[in-house]
Amino acid sequence: MSNPLMRLAQNVFAWPLIQRELVALLRTRRAFWLLLMSTLVSFLVPLARWPSGSGSIAFFDENVVVFLMFIVTQLVVALLIVPAVTAGAFAGERERETYDLLHSTLLPPSSIVVSKFLAALGYVVLLLVAAAPAGCLLYMLGGLGLATVLETYAVVFACVLSSGVVCLAISMRCHRTTHAAIRGYVWVAVWHLGVYLLLGLSMQLAYLVAGDELRRLLLEDESMVAQVNYLMNGLCPIPVVAGLAFGDAIHRPTGMQPIVPVWLAYVGYAGAISLFHFAYLLRRVRRPDAPAERASRVDGMAHDSDGSRPSVQRRRRRRQKRQRRLALGTRVLLRHGEQEATVVPNPFANPVFAKELRAEFIGRAWYRSVLFWPPLALFVITAVATEWEWETAMFIALFALGMIVLIVPGTSATCVTKEIEQGNFDLLRSTLLPMRRILSGKLFAALFGGLGIVAAAAIALALVGVFDPSNHSRGRSYYRDMSIAQKTSAIAMVVTVLFLTAVFLTCLGGLFSATSRRSMAALVKTYAAAAALFLGVPFLWMTMMFGGSGSEGAVQLAAAMSPFGTCVWILATTFRASTDDGPVSVFVTFVFFYGPGSVLLWIGANAYFRAHRLRDDG
Repeated sequence: MSNPLMRLAQNVFAWPLIQRELVALLRTRRAFWLLLMSTLVSFLVPLARWPSGSGSIAFFDENVVVFLMFIVTQLVVALLIVPAVTAGAFAGERERETYDLLHSTLLPPSSIVVSKFLAALGYVVLLLVAAAPAGCLLYMLGGLGLATVLETYAVVFACVLSSGVVCLAISMRCHRTTHAAIRGYVWVAVWHLGVYLLLGLSMQLAYLVAGDELRRLLLEDESMVAQVNYLMNGLCPIPVVAGLAFGDAIHRPTGMQPIVPVWLAYVGYAGAISLFHFAYLLRRVRRPDAPAERASRVDGMAHDSDGSRPSVQRRRRRRQKRQRRLALGTRVLLRHGEQEATVVPNPFANPVFAKELRAEFIGRAWYRSVLFWPPLALFVITAVATEWEWETAMFIALFALGMIVLIVPGTSATCVTKEIEQGNFDLLRSTLLPMRRILSGKLFAALFGGLGIVAAAAIALALVGVFDPSNHSRGRSYYRDMSIAQKTSAIAMVVTVLFLTAVFLTCLGGLFSATSRRSMAALVKTYAAAAALFLGVPFLWMTMMFGGSGSEGAVQLAAAMSPFGTCVWILATTFRASTDDGPVSVFVTFVFFYGPGSVLLWIGANAYFRAHRLRDDG
């Protein structure tokens, strides 16, 4: 009986391949220090919360909030690590030209996929297991049930494992590790957040455009609507863990018996995503790879349909068509940059900036269109469909901020390292351009590529400020009466926060790109630093402030440490508070933190770039 089981395990898991992947990863110093630092930081949370005397009911309630913040931080950090460790599973094999060697072995295709999956996610699971005792210590402090802790970790592991399968499928489709990592971040956000937001917005919009008869039927059958709304929360892990921490009271109406628990619904949703992408992996890995496919694509682009001569005219027409599709702002910048500056220096007269806007990935017309028109349409529909100004503005600001944090580091962190990897850095260094202008052109182009999100959010927030909600079914008397000047001031502060966050992330990615040798290392460092600054530092500060010693000033300082907290504070105090002092003070503190921080990051990147990259490209 044991022999068939052993043969099945050897065919499925391919232990030599798993050992090779894990040994190559765990032997690096980065893996050791990341495991050590994550474990130490995780244990700082229960140590900061450890009571000096007997606990009270307020202490138990605060412990629930701390546990929720701890779990959410662990989940976000794990989701930031998963695309980084899985991007090179198949795309890295293609870059090293070793993908065909996997097919030349005696390993079946299923064992290759399973081995890559276990090897890539084994390290992430190890990080979560190492931090799990800190969560158990929070359980020992009270206010939480054992079933709540176990169900919460089931949700976290389901989210991480499904994200790993999604990123492996992305790596199978890509030929470069950097592209696989960036697309992995995007698709993880789409499956675990975008589907939830789009479905909720679609239901709200369908309810508003429905006729009176359909609205009456929905109001009569409140149990069905409550069941649908309850199960819809099972599409995103954040509402699920929030509902588990607070006893499921924030999602389930009183007296409603759900068809299935929301955490189990999310586990099923994550399992469906995993099965879908795993089936794609099994089908795709059976086909030999594409040096031949890439060559055929190149040959197809270089010759006419009959294969007789190069289609130069056709490629030229396509290039001219792409140039005509450039956005108006891009054409103005390029035309203005090509003119010679006579009186004052022209900031756009940078050949590197013009080259990035014309030839690189961020210069593609479809890329800028995707970053502007779909978010603008989503934000405008949200402004029209949602009945409450505060929720509308909050959704637009946080969604735009999430897209900025997701996209801008991916373009800025690879601005220098991709030139080194592609062998073009010596060409840039041999020009007469100073190193400062090379780096400034790269970073300015990366910033310009993400400003479409800021512009879309600014337009939608302006619509929220002037939109008349009188045609809605419910009034907005819940909020205090405000003038247009107050709304305009709050919206201007939120847009400034979005823009300053994009600038800060651009400078942060530029610093790590100037100090790194590989694009993947620069990406991991940038996303890790952004997560630590935006989530980790405010979380540790709030953890230390809980327990009676915190004041309103300390809470405002914690909000100003993160752009997410700053946007929430500005909108909440503007639309729901009775004073206007809170948003201004938090906004000024945020600008004081991240304005000089961006300047210091730029100075550091420029100094290192001139001191080291001028001598060698390593």
